[in-house]
Amino acid sequence: MNELRDELRSLADRVDLPPTTAAEGAWAMARGRVRRRRAAAAAGVAAAAVVAAVGLQAMTSGPDEIQPAPVPPTRDSLLDVASEPVAGERLDPLLGQALPERLEDREVVPLAKEPLDGPAAYAVGVGKREVLVLGSDGRYRSIIGLDVIVNGGHPLRSGSLSPDATMLALPQPGRLLVIDLLDASTAPVDAGGISTTDVAWVDEDTVAVYAGRLVRTVDVPADLSDGDAVTAMRATVSDPVGGNLPVTGSGTIAWQPEVPGLVVDGEEVPVPSLRPATSLSGPVPVAGEGWVAVAGEPIEESDLPRGVAVLDTATGRPRAFLPMDALDFFDETSEGSIRTIDYSPPSVAPLAVDGDTTVVVGMQTVYGVLVLRWDWAADELTGLVAEEDTSEAPGNTAISWGAGLP
Repeated sequence: MNELRDELRSLADRVDLPPTTAAEGAWAMARGRVRRRRAAAAAGVAAAAVVAAVGLQAMTSGPDEIQPAPVPPTRDSLLDVASEPVAGERLDPLLGQALPERLEDREVVPLAKEPLDGPAAYAVGVGKREVLVLGSDGRYRSIIGLDVIVNGGHPLRSGSLSPDATMLALPQPGRLLVIDLLDASTAPVDAGGISTTDVAWVDEDTVAVYAGRLVRTVDVPADLSDGDAVTAMRATVSDPVGGNLPVTGSGTIAWQPEVPGLVVDGEEVPVPSLRPATSLSGPVPVAGEGWVAVAGEPIEESDLPRGVAVLDTATGRPRAFLPMDALDFFDETSEGSIRTIDYSPPSVAPLAVDGDTTVVVGMQTVYGVLVLRWDWAADELTGLVAEEDTSEAPGNTAISWGAGLP
């Protein structure tokens, strides 16, 4: 592992259920529930909206008007919209951008001792039983005493931050654990008899818990320190539905990985350009305005690896595809011989929407997780975070994206 760390530092110097719409109905009902935002979070969002509006007016006024990149047209095949794979010469500078964040000496304090005073940038599970949460102040808080970080599901996105990035939902064996990052209060919730594989925050106050082919939803109160509210939350665990995954950022869209296809407002939208998944487990998609980003691979036989595809919500046709390949350097064994490390196929996932045509994506490798910002309309990539897996075994690092880097 030390050799891997040295190599990474040197890079920095270089810079089968049938299709069903039952789940979609659950998301639609959840979307219709009364939203409960905290006043502080709402005020922060409102202030940010004012700043964004003023900035946009300044950018678009006058003769030097800045035009956004044109949205790529839809195509029939992922091969027609594929970018250059994230590998080799394209990967090195991205890793160099991300490494300074990863290599900083971290100041870590227990969350219970010093809760966050605002939204979390991101949360990362390191090793096997500890989660670190990066606050807007640039300091990390630790959450310890967990059963597992990766619970047998898709490891790259095992856990989910709420839309306002002030609560964290973590899958634990047979239960859901919700943590309020602003006061460190916690609420364990029985998952209704299913083994919790992964979780996803569907909207401001609803978490989806899924394992295998079953999905349940849970209503989360604004105040986890209120015992009555937590008791009421435990009574909101829904009956399981099967066949579909939720889509983060939308209460009216679901994803059918085994078909594959979208369910939009109750209507099925096939996605024939993607290879069908072998099971329901996997990273949940994220929804932008008129598009959905999903993890997958082309239906055709090709040399392109697995990646993140941007699909048009109305037609299911692809607009962009980012193949994410394995890292391609070598490891020196203790005997002095050189062996190739097998990084393929890496786990990839869309993590969050970060703009009109921008999505945050993650790629898991043997050393940990690499997080990138991808403007799919302009096909521009930025390295954000490279998190090392300190357990010295691949697949034990999980990350959830929140408000982004401070």
